[in-house]
Amino acid sequence: MVKQNPDFSKLKEDTLGMDEETQTVNFIYLECRKEDEVPDFVVEAFGYGLEKG
Repeated sequence: MVKQNPDFSKLKEDTLGMDEETQTVNFIYLECRKEDEVPDFVVEAFGYGLEKG
C-alpha cells in the first residue's frame, strides 16, 4: 500500500485575509480615559450609538 502525500497547496492561499494590513484607530476608553490603538473593525462593530470625536 502506497501512501499519498496530502495536497497542501490550498493552505498557502490567504483565505482569511491575514496577510492584509489591519487599520487601527486611536481609541479613548470612556471610563478610564486611557488611549489605545484598536483595529477599526472593532470600533465599527461595537461603536453603535456613539458619535465620532
